[in-house]
Amino acid sequence: MSSGAFRRLETVHGYPLDEAVSALQKCVRRSMVDEALWWAMEMNKSGFAAYCYRRLMVIANEDIGIADHFAPVLVNACYQMGKELQSRAPGTAAEKADREWTRRRCSTPSGISRRLRSRASSTTRCQ
Repeated sequence: MSSGAFRRLETVHGYPLDEAVSALQKCVRRSMVDEALWWAMEMNKSGFAAYCYRRLMVIANEDIGIADHFAPVLVNACYQMGKELQSRAPGTAAEKADREWTRRRCSTPSGISRRLRSRASSTTRCQ
């Protein structure tokens, strides 16, 4: 097999995509909100936003769903809002696909982070 036939997918900072996804899921499971948000943004900035949201939907259903039935709804709403913001933004389709959403343009990640922190502190955990 030639060296060009297989290219390992990497994030902007050089992390393999499979390891970034694994780190995201582990951070969610361990209630490490800031770290989970960092990994989600790393995937988003690397062009894997759709994959990130699919993975977050799986995590929300498998890991969080029993404790918080609203988690899958929140992930889906964030995904839909991101798609809507991207479609309504000015520019060509190629520019929109490559555009990074800064905090000034879309404050959703910080809102999710605050929501997760407040829910984590208000719920008791089973040991």
